[in-house]
Amino acid sequence: SMLLKSSRPNHTFSTLTPSIPLVASSSSGASTTTRVRLTTEDISKLRFIGHLLPFTIIAATPCHRLVYLDQHGISERKLLNHYLTTYLNPTGPGLHPSRLCDLRRFNDKYTTLTISAHVHSRINLHLLKLYGITFHPPVFSPGGSSVTLPILTLPACFQPPLTSTELSSSLLDPRPLYVRRLKSMSCRRSCMAGEAVDWDRGVKMVEGMRGEELWGVCAHGRPTVVPGDRVV
Repeated sequence: SMLLKSSRPNHTFSTLTPSIPLVASSSSGASTTTRVRLTTEDISKLRFIGHLLPFTIIAATPCHRLVYLDQHGISERKLLNHYLTTYLNPTGPGLHPSRLCDLRRFNDKYTTLTISAHVHSRINLHLLKLYGITFHPPVFSPGGSSVTLPILTLPACFQPPLTSTELSSSLLDPRPLYVRRLKSMSCRRSCMAGEAVDWDRGVKMVEGMRGEELWGVCAHGRPTVVPGDRVV
């Protein structure tokens, strides 16, 4: 076992080293593996115990089972959900209405976009406007096979490098590109590995998992929660 000291005065906790999968030996010497499945109810009742550098938060369930949390992953998930509700319209397609007026982070690297006439015929200009994407009147090529769109406003997430396929698909449905951008923002602004987590911050991070639908994975889908041994 190892001894962990939290940053709250006069609190010392003895915990076991993380071990997954959980293996127990029977009287005959054979090893058996116990699979532990955490539920949303377990997560809602977690309590913060301590922090193990460089990136592990240690919590416990009411039945005294230790749970190891990736501090970067759980804070990234919380931030992503906050950004999704802040930037994207919660009641329909498009940006949150308050974000449509914010042109400070709009792209200044593109002045025109050239796409195929087939893609242009499928573009919903009203939908694009809901995402802050607007153009001047299009200019068709002499043969009519391509269309050049002079840009009026284009969000910053439409920035190089974007392949022609990514650009075309994003004009047909901008939402995935916004979500990818928000995932990147949440990753850069979350609690990084190696950052110290004091008692108050640790409690807040653990309690912040309550109500999260995808509490077991980070914004990019990697697992962030590992159940450990029960301690008495």
